[in-house]
Amino acid sequence: MACAATYCLLYVYERVTWTAKAKHEAFRRQYISYGMSQLGMVAGIVTEYCSSQVERYYMRSHVRRVTVT
Repeated sequence: MACAATYCLLYVYERVTWTAKAKHEAFRRQYISYGMSQLGMVAGIVTEYCSSQVERYYMRSHVRRVTVT
C-alpha cells in the first residue's frame, strides 16, 4: 500500500512539474515570437527611414551639382 501511495505521489508531482515546465516553455516561445515580430517591424521602419534619408541626400547633391554647373 505504501508503495502505491509513493508511486501516486511521485506521479502527481511529476505531472504537475511537467505541466509547469511545459507552460513556461510555451510562454517563452510565444514571448520570443512576439519579440521577433516587433523587432522585424522596427527593422522595417528603420530601413525605410534610412532609405528615404539617403534618397533625400542624393537628390540634394544632384540639385547642387545641377545648379553649380
